[in-house]
Amino acid sequence: MGHPVVVTATGFVVEVWDLTTRRRVGPRLRLPDAVTAVAVDESGHVVVGFHTGIAVFAA
Repeated sequence: MGHPVVVTATGFVVEVWDLTTRRRVGPRLRLPDAVTAVAVDESGHVVVGFHTGIAVFAA
């Protein structure tokens, strides 16, 4: 991504926001169950934990 970002999760939806532009990066990511954890790895992948699953989204 190359910019400072924040990842937010509300219920079943995850959003990635660019802190420089204050705009959402990409679409909202809808998961099959409520989100329990979110992280961004060093290469910009968004890692999401939900119920008993894990999803990884490319930047």
